[in-house]
Amino acid sequence: MVFDRAGYNAATLNEVATLANTMAQAERGATVTKGAVSHHFQSKKDLAEAVITAQHTWSVGLAKQKLEDDEPGLRSAIEMSLGLAAKLSDHEKPLVRAGIKLTLENGPSFDLPVDPYREWIDATVELLRRAVTEGDVRVEVDVAAAAELMVGCFVGVHLLSEVLSGRARLDEQVRLMWTFWLEHLVPEERVAEFRGFVAGRLMAEMVTP
Repeated sequence: MVFDRAGYNAATLNEVATLANTMAQAERGATVTKGAVSHHFQSKKDLAEAVITAQHTWSVGLAKQKLEDDEPGLRSAIEMSLGLAAKLSDHEKPLVRAGIKLTLENGPSFDLPVDPYREWIDATVELLRRAVTEGDVRVEVDVAAAAELMVGCFVGVHLLSEVLSGRARLDEQVRLMWTFWLEHLVPEERVAEFRGFVAGRLMAEMVTP
C-alpha cells in the first residue's frame, strides 16, 4: 500500500487513485472506474482518513470484543499488542501498517470521527481495570497512567523497530516491552506465569497465517 511505503506527503496522485479504486472495489464488490473514484474519495486526504478509520476499527475492535466477551483483562491487553505487532510485521497485510503510519505522520490534521490514540488508551484502561479486579494487576497501580504509558511505549517500540530493522524484530521487541511492564503491574508471585503467557502468545502469532 502506497501510504505504508511512501507515507502521506510522498504518495503520488496516480498511486492514490489506484489505491482508492482498490478500496472502492472492496467496499462495493464490483469494478469501479477511476472516474467514479472521485465521487467515492474526493481527495488524497479523504482516502487517508478512510485507511486510518479502517485500521482503527480493526485494532480497537479487538479490545472492545474482548471486553464484551468478558475475557481476562491483562491477557487481553497482551494479546491485543502482540496481534497488532504481528499485523505491522506482515508485508502482505499493509492496511494496519499504513493506518498506523498515517496516524503518526498526520494524525492531528485529519478529520476523524474519533481520536485513534484516545480510544486505544481508553480500551486499555478498561482492560487493566478488569485485570485489577481479577487479581492479575496490583491494586496500587494507577491504571489510567499505566494505559497511557503502555500505548506510548508500544508506539515508540514500533517506530524504533521500523528504523532499526524494518519491523523485522517488532514481535521480539514487544515481548521485551512486556517483560519490563509485567514487573511493574503483576503481583510478584505471578510474574513468571505471565512471562510464559507472553512467550506462548508470541509463538502462536508467529505460526498464525
